[in-house]
Amino acid sequence: MFRVLMIISVAAAIVVAVMFGKQLAGPVEKNAPRPGRYPLLEGLIAFAMWVSLLVLAGTGFLGAVIPGHPLKGFTTLAHVGFGAMFGVCFALLAVFRAEAYSLAGPDTHARFSTVQKYCFWVIALCGLALIFSILSAMLRLLGTDGQHVTTVVHKYSALVTLLAVIIYAGARKRY
Repeated sequence: MFRVLMIISVAAAIVVAVMFGKQLAGPVEKNAPRPGRYPLLEGLIAFAMWVSLLVLAGTGFLGAVIPGHPLKGFTTLAHVGFGAMFGVCFALLAVFRAEAYSLAGPDTHARFSTVQKYCFWVIALCGLALIFSILSAMLRLLGTDGQHVTTVVHKYSALVTLLAVIIYAGARKRY
C-alpha cells in the first residue's frame, strides 16, 4: 500500500512542480538581492543538505519501491549516515534562514516565494518527526509495538518531506 501511495504522490508532486512551477514561484524580479549573514556558508550547508536528501530518497524510497524490502547492508549505513548529515544541515539552515522563511511580517528581500515558505515549515515539522521517530525506535523507549508505530511515522513523514521538497524545488524563483 505504501509503495503505491508513494509512487502516485511523488508523480503528482513532480507534475505540479513542473506544470505550475512559474505560478508557484510568483513574479520574477531581476537583480533581486540575495542577502544573508553568511552567504557562502549558507550555500555550502544548503548544498550538503540537498546531496544528503538525494541519497536519503535514493536509499529509502527506491529501496522500498524497487526490491520491496526494508533497508539492509550498505544502504542502511548510507541512509543512517546521510540522515544525520541531513538533520544537522537542515537545523543549521533553519537557524540561518528562519527570518527569511517567516510567514509573518513583510518580506523585505523577496528571496523565497510564499509556497517555498510553507514548504520549508512543512519540511521542518516533518524533519522533527523524522528525527524523533527514528531516535525513539533506535533507543527502544516505546517497546516493540511502539517501534512499529515509529517506523510507520518515519515512513509517512519522509514521504510528506519528499513531496514538500519537490514542490519547493518547483516553486524556486529563477533570477
